[in-house]
Amino acid sequence: MKHFIRNIAIGVGILIAFIFCWGRFCDWYFAETKYFDDKTNKRAWALKLEDRKYDYGVLGSSRAYSSFDMVSLNSLLGLKGVNLGANGSGYVDNFLVLYLFLANGNVIDTLFLQVDIYSLDSKANFSNAFHTYQFLPYWRDSIVANSLYPYLDAKERLLWEYLPDIRYFKFNKYFSPKEVVRRYQFSKQHVSGFDKTFGGPPGESFEEGGNKMSADREAKERSFDDLDVAYLLKIIQLCKANYIYLVAYKAPELSISLKNTSNYSALQAEIDEMLTQRNVPYIEFNEVSAGDADSFSDPTHLNSRGREAFTKSFSTEFLRLKSESF
Repeated sequence: MKHFIRNIAIGVGILIAFIFCWGRFCDWYFAETKYFDDKTNKRAWALKLEDRKYDYGVLGSSRAYSSFDMVSLNSLLGLKGVNLGANGSGYVDNFLVLYLFLANGNVIDTLFLQVDIYSLDSKANFSNAFHTYQFLPYWRDSIVANSLYPYLDAKERLLWEYLPDIRYFKFNKYFSPKEVVRRYQFSKQHVSGFDKTFGGPPGESFEEGGNKMSADREAKERSFDDLDVAYLLKIIQLCKANYIYLVAYKAPELSISLKNTSNYSALQAEIDEMLTQRNVPYIEFNEVSAGDADSFSDPTHLNSRGREAFTKSFSTEFLRLKSESF
């Protein structure tokens, strides 16, 4: 019996040691920027940027990512900007991207934050509102860890607290030995398409497909998620702490998408009040009629044609706002 217990103890010890060693390797390897999957992963590209100075940044979900032709916007504004928006990202995701982006020594003077009813109820509207795996290498930062906790059940929280290295095994698809090799080989490719577009969509077209709103057929009464609201306010606070001039905006959408939400106007009024109370200017663009669908890849996302038109409209509106504010 003693022999059996000893063997069990040895086996458990070896397992814990393996978990610890693999976890520490992942902490280093997957946080090493040269091994970031920045060629196809937008968040990875944003988090790879270090010690850069930008006049402005764009942040939000795919509706922020697909909003602008960044090359044209830079030219129209006479500024240098970066698009940090990414597909299917709610405000917890957005907050962490901005927090880590600033922690990497990057600086922005102005932030254009895409705010709408969809991002304020991200779990209901996005197929994957928070990409937990993306932030695992930063777990030892308390701000990151606290942001991940709401996406863990009680058992996971307890286990990760006392054996944090095991978190990589839950998401082994992204942290396997095979992924280590793939990242190493990928690191030899030096150019990312996002570099040329300042973080905007590479290529002529953009298909999102992650927003479930466009699939609805029956109007529903919707509400805001408390976590999304809390992290929207955290983004506002983070901007104030870093002396970033924050401008919220709502990207265009086809009028047909409004019919999916029976209380759309009431929710939009809540957003207006929330931002007004915090002295955050909000640039809203009228919904586009179904007859102008050629500018959209789906009811809530612009295509390259729509991006070009919106970029011009937004630049005009922002320059007007700036002239009145300063």
